[in-house]
Amino acid sequence: MLSGFLLCIQFFTVIPYKKEIPWERKAIQWCLVFFPIVGLFIGLIGFLQYWLLITYTPFPVVFISLWILFYFIAITGGLHIDGWMDCSDAFFSYRDKEKRLQIMDDPRVGSFAVLSVIFLLAFRFLFLYEILNTSFILTAAGMLVIPVLTRGMVVYSLVNGKLSKHTGLAAAFQKEVKYKTVMWSSLVVILLLSMITISLPISFYSVTLVCAALLFHTVFYSFCLKQFGGINGDTLGALLEGGENFLWFILWLLLYFVMV
Repeated sequence: MLSGFLLCIQFFTVIPYKKEIPWERKAIQWCLVFFPIVGLFIGLIGFLQYWLLITYTPFPVVFISLWILFYFIAITGGLHIDGWMDCSDAFFSYRDKEKRLQIMDDPRVGSFAVLSVIFLLAFRFLFLYEILNTSFILTAAGMLVIPVLTRGMVVYSLVNGKLSKHTGLAAAFQKEVKYKTVMWSSLVVILLLSMITISLPISFYSVTLVCAALLFHTVFYSFCLKQFGGINGDTLGALLEGGENFLWFILWLLLYFVMV
């Protein structure tokens, strides 16, 4: 269990842990179970930074929003952003599925990748700024719930999804996991969300985000099947990043149409 947690920290964050973790089935399974927990850990650190900056510094909200945006990308080493960019290059090439998969494997960055990540981060900054500037409760819901849900979506897709290719990171993970991994991970997500909801008055927002996450996952998985023939490491990164933007967008809509 501990090796799985350390593998998750080592693989999906930039937190330094130099000891090599053996690539074994049990460690990989626990790594995926702990993935949503690591998401909560990342969210808690981000929320603590927001609270400290907004409470004890004279910095404007625009700077704090930019800092929080930077933090959530930096803590993962840009791993998931890279997947979003690769998927963008592949999709906007308008080629057949095989050629799109080849483009994903190309380490070069295309113009569509640059444009798409600019708009991705620009919209996320907009949502963050307006929410952080207006509602402490929505900020808490976003920073604590969204990292858990997006990583839960990735685990579910990784274990149950059809692979677009049988090589790469997603294939390596899927080969070693079992269905019970999803059950444990789902239980972890439910427990984490329950704890967050009990601790803070955000039950309505949590339920709304869960429903939105289910909708986004369904649509995105269908998109991957049609455009790429299934999932791979890049599409999972795009799922996490796109899902994060979509869920912040939902909170932004709630800010204007529910809390006014």
